[in-house]
Amino acid sequence: MSVLLVYIQIHTICFDLNDKKKEIFILISFVFSLLFCSSLFYFVIQSTHIFLYLHPSENPTASLVSPVLDSNNYHSWTRSFVTTLNAKNKLEFILDSRPCSPKDDPTFVTWSRCNNMVVSWLVHSVFVLIRQSVIWMHVAFDV
Repeated sequence: MSVLLVYIQIHTICFDLNDKKKEIFILISFVFSLLFCSSLFYFVIQSTHIFLYLHPSENPTASLVSPVLDSNNYHSWTRSFVTTLNAKNKLEFILDSRPCSPKDDPTFVTWSRCNNMVVSWLVHSVFVLIRQSVIWMHVAFDV
């Protein structure tokens, strides 16, 4: 019961803070979660920048859908790829609902790494002839 109460208080406070204070608060929450409960940190992070999280097992050379996109399967491939990106919390990158962070933003490096991962997944999920035309695009939304 006390963990739930702490979670509700932290979750409420987190939405009232500006970005800089939020980062400090998340760090404090992380330390608290390591000491007292492992699930608290997950809930705090989930409410802020979950789309920027990359699991260590993510592989940039993976083809996320099978079969790869060719001239005959656009609709089924798109449905499969969007479903997969949504499950990985990366759909924002192809919908452009989270555009590139400014270079001086602390999340820029993380955004760039996640964007590169999505671009790589896209490149490895299309037929070789299509790959030739999209391999030089740098932003997932452009692909």
